[in-house]
Amino acid sequence: FNSAKMLAIDSKGFIWITSYNRGVNRFDPRTGNNTRFDDPNFDFGATNIKCIYIDGDDIVWVGTRGNGLYSFDPSKNKFEQYGYNGGGTGTNTMIVCDIIPDGDRYLLLGTDQGGINRFDKESKTFEYIEYSQTSPQGLNNNGIWCLFKDREDILWVGTSAGGVNYHNPKRDKFNHFTNKGFVNSLSYNSILCFYEDHEGMIWIGTD
Repeated sequence: FNSAKMLAIDSKGFIWITSYNRGVNRFDPRTGNNTRFDDPNFDFGATNIKCIYIDGDDIVWVGTRGNGLYSFDPSKNKFEQYGYNGGGTGTNTMIVCDIIPDGDRYLLLGTDQGGINRFDKESKTFEYIEYSQTSPQGLNNNGIWCLFKDREDILWVGTSAGGVNYHNPKRDKFNHFTNKGFVNSLSYNSILCFYEDHEGMIWIGTD
């Protein structure tokens, strides 16, 4: 699990940090003060590794490896947790490995064995993009460990065993990069992270 996913910066310059522990922490780099936000009635999944994302409204979104998705609204000092039994009302698995935006309204969640979950922040509903044997142009694996959108709005999906899946919004399909056993193919099919450099090159970190 990429430790860089466990912190994020909001529009005011506060650094938000999550951990194995309860709640979320807000660090002010100007004063050096750290504030923990907690709710004794809330199940944070204290022993779970977590990932964090902050949207344009400074809502803190946290994905856990065992307790699904929850959010924290600093303006209201309010936590909210979403179910993980599928059916459009929650994630379809308890394990959320990554969170990225999909425009202003939606979030894309990389889940372990649940494919990509697309969350509508307005209606608070979920849809699921999953591997299917009958759809060769879809995802080739349901273990989604990392997500990334590049400057051209291409979605890069790192899987646990299916290499790289990528989706151009102009084309209604996923393409795949996998290890094929020769020098210029992907070196390994478990993908942990992506990075786009100043020249637009995509770098892929494997397990």
